[in-house]
Amino acid sequence: MKNKKKRVREITDYIKFVFPMLILYILFFILPLFQTIGYSFTDYNGINPRKEFTGLTNYVDVFQDKWFYNSMAFTGKSVLLMILLANVLGFLLALALNTKIRSRNILRAIVFCPFVFNNVTVGFIWQFLLGRFAFSYDGWKMINGVLFAVGLVSLVLFAMVNLKPEKIKPKTIQKKKPQDMPGASIFWLLVLMMGFYFIGEHGIMNWMLTYCMNALQMPSHTASTYLSIFWGGMTVGRLVFAPVVQKLGVRKSLKYFGGAGTVLFVTGVLSGSKGVILLSSSGLLISILYPTMVLFFQQIYPVSVVATKTGAIISAATIADIVFNAGFGALSDSMGIQISFLILPVCMVLYYCFYLLLLRVSPSEV
Repeated sequence: MKNKKKRVREITDYIKFVFPMLILYILFFILPLFQTIGYSFTDYNGINPRKEFTGLTNYVDVFQDKWFYNSMAFTGKSVLLMILLANVLGFLLALALNTKIRSRNILRAIVFCPFVFNNVTVGFIWQFLLGRFAFSYDGWKMINGVLFAVGLVSLVLFAMVNLKPEKIKPKTIQKKKPQDMPGASIFWLLVLMMGFYFIGEHGIMNWMLTYCMNALQMPSHTASTYLSIFWGGMTVGRLVFAPVVQKLGVRKSLKYFGGAGTVLFVTGVLSGSKGVILLSSSGLLISILYPTMVLFFQQIYPVSVVATKTGAIISAATIADIVFNAGFGALSDSMGIQISFLILPVCMVLYYCFYLLLLRVSPSEV
């Protein structure tokens, strides 16, 4: 009976985690798929809303078209080639990244660059969805309303999930004493620390271009250059400062780099157009904060729960970041981007304050 209740609780927790993503998957993948299948039996051209049922006519026309077979052959060759290249090159890169060669750090930077560019591109897209256009067009209002509702549902379900660590046999992992497990206050301080950092860093990614163009009256190419400097510093910093973090240690690295990066960040925003270069340069110093914070979590929590706790902290901080961006567009419309942008340096200061508070609140736990 006890095992049955435990199993039901585990399944319930899984459903709580999966449910928000399942809603998005159904809305943006499953429903459009069946809608597309339905359109295939009509004369719908994607523009004219009027459509008539045509049965299998479209399928007959496709199989009688020689270009269809050429396209299928080309697609098959492309898929086969990409699978081979992706696996072979991926294996060689993985081998190179784990081999002590002089160009290893350069290869790591090359592998990491697409992730940075992808985040910047997605940030620009969502800036328009959640920013200026969110409250101007009815279609965007509906989309953002759905996404915001899913975010709120995720937050509620996340609060209901039982995050107590599963008991592990002493034979596999050494059991920690109860007093060695950090309490709930430490967990929420870590969530606040990472949440404010996410808002500060991602706020630059999403809103710096708008801030430079609208508040500081910069041309678009100049504003893009400053944003590129910020993300270039993020990329180079994680490559160059990795040995420094290993030498200083996690706590000192977060203290020194976090403090210096926050000072540059705040000074750059408060100095207006004269300090934009300082704001862009702060990316070099804060580049190591996110991966180092993840290492910080590993030092706080025992190995039996560190993965669960790390995932929970990052998820909660991400939800806070999503909620912030959803409201920042409306705030900038009402107060102006120049005043609203001041929230970002405040968040960076709060991030650093919560980190210092973590080191003082309970030395035995941290």
